[in-house]
Amino acid sequence: MPKDPAAIPLKAVKIRAELRQIRTMVDGSINVILNLPEDCKEQVKVLLDWLGLEIGAIIAKEPFRR
Repeated sequence: MPKDPAAIPLKAVKIRAELRQIRTMVDGSINVILNLPEDCKEQVKVLLDWLGLEIGAIIAKEPFRR
């Protein structure tokens, strides 16, 4: 196991977001659009690395406390 924490691949990202829009697409899929605040830039970098991958999500109505 790598000793450098930066070398360990992330398996989860915790974010706070506004649920902006939900769209039903012609192919039957559903797009969920989230608006993340500026202080989530590090999480967005990770999500960009995962773009196009299948991920799991748990969404809660009330935002978590920092």
